[in-house]
Amino acid sequence: GYIFQTNFRLQFDNSPFFEGGSCGEVASENAAAGAEMELDDVLPLTSLSILSLFPFFIYFDRYNEIHSVGSTLDQIMPNLVRTKLNKNFFLRKPKYGTLTWNYIRSNTHMIFELCTKASEGITKLMKNEETEIDLHFRLQGQIYVFEDTGDAIFLCSPRLESMSACKSTFFGDLEAHDTTKNQLVSSTLRLHLIRRLLDEEREQSMLQNQYLSVLNTEMRITEGLIRQIMPRDVALQIKEGTPFVNTCEEFSEATVLFSDLVGFTEICSSLSPMQVAGLLNRMYMTFDTLTDASPNVYKVETIGDAYMLVSGLPDRTEHHAKHAADIAMEMIQAIQNVKIAFLKEPLAVKLGMHSGPVVAGVVGWKVPRYCLFGDTVNTASRMETASEALKIHISDSTNEHLKRYGNYITRQRGWHAHKGKGQLPTYWLCGQGDTILASYTKNELMEEEAKKQVNQVLEQVNEGALSVDVLQQLSNNPALQRQINPLQKVAELGKEEQGVEEGARKIKEEEENGRKKKKGAIKIENVSAICNIL
Repeated sequence: GYIFQTNFRLQFDNSPFFEGGSCGEVASENAAAGAEMELDDVLPLTSLSILSLFPFFIYFDRYNEIHSVGSTLDQIMPNLVRTKLNKNFFLRKPKYGTLTWNYIRSNTHMIFELCTKASEGITKLMKNEETEIDLHFRLQGQIYVFEDTGDAIFLCSPRLESMSACKSTFFGDLEAHDTTKNQLVSSTLRLHLIRRLLDEEREQSMLQNQYLSVLNTEMRITEGLIRQIMPRDVALQIKEGTPFVNTCEEFSEATVLFSDLVGFTEICSSLSPMQVAGLLNRMYMTFDTLTDASPNVYKVETIGDAYMLVSGLPDRTEHHAKHAADIAMEMIQAIQNVKIAFLKEPLAVKLGMHSGPVVAGVVGWKVPRYCLFGDTVNTASRMETASEALKIHISDSTNEHLKRYGNYITRQRGWHAHKGKGQLPTYWLCGQGDTILASYTKNELMEEEAKKQVNQVLEQVNEGALSVDVLQQLSNNPALQRQINPLQKVAELGKEEQGVEEGARKIKEEEENGRKKKKGAIKIENVSAICNIL
């Protein structure tokens, strides 16, 4: 609400004292004349009129019985008249004083502060009021003692801490000479100022919290993106201010894997750029799912249709070749389940792997990436280039690592020329245990085994003689029959189609007649005709 301050000016009509001279002369003349003048005749102002100027006062006698109270105090605390002062109030100041007549008479020069007692009667009276008031209402002022009548009056004003404490008090009821008004106004202004500052601070705090929340979200997104393009430990080093080149680390053993989409150039020529992007995204998401499920395999990068993985870094492990081989076979199987609506032919990839030393780290500061360096990376890329659709081409070093486990099926491809590397012995990774990749069949593996046996026969030929019994063993092997068909070859050499024994006998007779000088041996060119290996 509104606060008003009103100043009252009290004018006294003292003309009887000044008629005919000064007040002293009038008084002496009156005394000399023996004329007794009534106070009411000289000053027409009653005591009630004087007391009405003090809305807060307590008039009590030497027995602490209250005879009269101020009008405003009576509204705040009714029924105080005819009650004991020390039953309704206690002396708060002076601190160690008491509400006794002797103490009051001897300390009239001091400021007294009375505080209401929360007695049951007073509390009940206060709670019956429509307006809420402080149960410990405080009054501060000075006590004047009338010695002739044995009474005293406590002229006081309420001790208010804030404007909310004077709900039942009019601001004009406060004494003009009292500092309570100024304190209330100044405290109220300060309170409103503090509240406004607190509200502004609260709004600023809310905005700061919102900004912090957005900042934390952006930081989490940024850190997530950084961890997607480089390992966590490397990202922490860069975040701490480590130079990029100092993040490079050498790994003595790791297996690098490259994957490439077969016929990518032809596919791009028949599709729009958006279709090519959708195709690669579908394939890469399939491989990313496999990589996320393999904690020992790290995705390095994608270049065009090439997908690069590595095992053995950034977390070192001695089973790097095994982890790379496992995810390579999973990639071969997964790509066959990827269906592209706008492609007639199913997708096919070829993979290459090589094991060896690698250096990994971040170089340069523009668009930083976690990269691998070393000849191992180049050799793995050559393995992938020389691979075939839905097959895994591995180097000799990777094959040696896989041999330690005993359950990986590899097939020797032989010596193969690689750009910049020359002739290298390479192998096919065909499967693991009872699981064989779809690009291979059990018959092909049996054929490979048969070729190995024929190679062993050739080694026997080079070392000495090849008996008829060995030829018969070769003819009784169905897998070898599909490879070399020795019965037909032997029959051709014997010029009669009478079986292995007749053909072998003819060869033996020819050699005994001097066509071969070495006794008990067969010409190597004849055995080559029998055993057409490749």
